[in-house]
Amino acid sequence: MMKYNLYYICSILLLVVLLQQHPSKAQQPYVSYMYYDQVECKEDLKITNGFKCNGVETSCQSYLTFRSTPAYGSPLSIGQLLGANISFFAETNNFTTSQIIPTDTQTIIPVNCSCLGEYYQHYISYKVWLNDILYTIAKDIYQGLTTCQDLIRENPHIIPENMKIGVNVNVPLRCACPTLNQTASGFKYLLTYMLTEGDTIATIADIFGADTQSIVDANELSENSRIYPFTPILVPLKSKPPINIVKSGILGERKKKQKMLVMELGGNAITCSVHDKNLCLLQTCQKGWFLLPFHSYKAPAED
Repeated sequence: MMKYNLYYICSILLLVVLLQQHPSKAQQPYVSYMYYDQVECKEDLKITNGFKCNGVETSCQSYLTFRSTPAYGSPLSIGQLLGANISFFAETNNFTTSQIIPTDTQTIIPVNCSCLGEYYQHYISYKVWLNDILYTIAKDIYQGLTTCQDLIRENPHIIPENMKIGVNVNVPLRCACPTLNQTASGFKYLLTYMLTEGDTIATIADIFGADTQSIVDANELSENSRIYPFTPILVPLKSKPPINIVKSGILGERKKKQKMLVMELGGNAITCSVHDKNLCLLQTCQKGWFLLPFHSYKAPAED
């Protein structure tokens, strides 16, 4: 009789432990910079694959953050880049659909997040341009919302060392749906926030009107955990994110360092900004921004 009771008690305890470890109750581990920023794109690190499918739903409304750049500075260009509904994106950020967004403005992107395989993703397609490599597509264009390892796994047909202009690249952007514990606590959305210099859990919570402890729990952090710029962190929200424009000096500093040039193109003088050593960032009316090589230039006349 004693053995039977002991067996019964142990079985109940095991069941309780298993229920507590149910995937839908688990959180998502934060990925530090040392694992997230792999320049050579060669190591297949599962920790960078994305947020695991451990939510109550297999598909949900989710949010991403993206900072406007010279190349992507309107609801149209940002919406197309991130596969978001342009009208919904503009409404979420209190923009008009035709508005020009100042460079380095933080925007909130509403996306549909789906469980595909083991991980939550928001899939979009990106067309390769001049001088694109997987690392810059992941870190510069998509600002860390994906990784070069993700791009390699999703595009086995692409040779990283020989990217052809015009080729479409499948891009999985990381997102997540609330877990059972988060849903029970009243959280309805998870926002993927890309950290910048000077961010802390407290400042992030203040930006989005969130609870610091919920951010700590959602990312399996502790109060003393370090967080790093250019890495993603999940912010649980009980309502839609507030319209709270934030400026950062990171992209702003890059912008200040750009030089304005006057180039000759087809016999016409054009003004553009230096993007890299011998590349010029040129905006056209129809096709957005292009990178053009240059060999000589003169400073534009001052107003």
